[in-house]
Order: sequence, then C-alpha cells, then structure tokens
Amino acid sequence: MKKFAKLCGIIVLAAAGLSFTTYDTRQQDPGVPLLYGTAYISGIAEVGQTLTADTSALGGSGDISFQWRRGNSSDIGFGGVYIVQPEDVGYTITLTLRRSGNAGSIVSYPTDVVPVPLAGTVRIDGITQVGEVLTANATDLGGSGTILFQWMRNGVLISYNSNTYVV
Repeated sequence: MKKFAKLCGIIVLAAAGLSFTTYDTRQQDPGVPLLYGTAYISGIAEVGQTLTADTSALGGSGDISFQWRRGNSSDIGFGGVYIVQPEDVGYTITLTLRRSGNAGSIVSYPTDVVPVPLAGTVRIDGITQVGEVLTANATDLGGSGTILFQWMRNGVLISYNSNTYVV
C-alpha cells in the first residue's frame, strides 16, 4: 500500500516501509519526470562493515548521485558504498538517491542502529580430546548485556547457549 501526504507543496510517498520519495512541487519543472522506485541498503550496519547502495529498483534514467546520512541529518559520504565508522555507533544510516533528469529524491529505509563493537578476547580452556570439557572464558570481554555462546566445528554450528562444550 502506498501512502501520500502533501504539505505546503511537498509530497512525501511511502511504500511498504522500505523507502520514501520526496518531491518539492513548488520548484518542479512540469517537463521533468519525477524520480520513482525504491532505494535499498545492503550489508550489515556494524563498524568496519561495508554498506552498498542497491539501485536495482530505482526508476528513471540518468546518472545517480548518492548521499549517505547518519541519524536524521549528518552527511557522512557520497558514492555507491560506505564503510561504517566508529562515529556511526548509536545511529541509523540512510541513503538518499537523486538521478539527473528527474525531480525529487528517494530515501532508503534506515538501517538498524549501529551497535557498540565488542572489545576484548575470549579464551577457550581445556583439552581438545574426545570426552573432555572445553570452557569459553569471556570475563574480559567488556561491554554489557548477555553473552551468548556458539560453538562451531569447521564453520558449522555444533552447540550454543552454553559456555562449555564436551568434545
């Protein structure tokens, strides 16, 4: 379902909670088509991770300009990719797309809030022999909240929710 709102010559179009489009009809040239479509951000919003603009659902034609934003207004980058920075912790990130030859802009749905990165180490104590118990020691991990454990063998999950594992 699409929703429209018009206030003082500004039209806002929202579709399925994915992105929204803004058009300033007070300044629109009647011969210029309105930009339409959806802007997506792919990637994980964590410090050091890469976010990528997905323009596959963007309408119109012409060169695309990209503007990444932190929170409600801080411009943080331009271009099709953005590497999440420590300054982004505690904020969401959005992407605004414009296309030459089109009026308006498309704004992506915000990412999840960028979390505080974990710091510290996890030590595994015990003997790696069949029948022996291994214990994950995460006492100097830092931060707050519940620690969840996932034991893996060759990249495959074998046990979770316990800081011990019997080999």
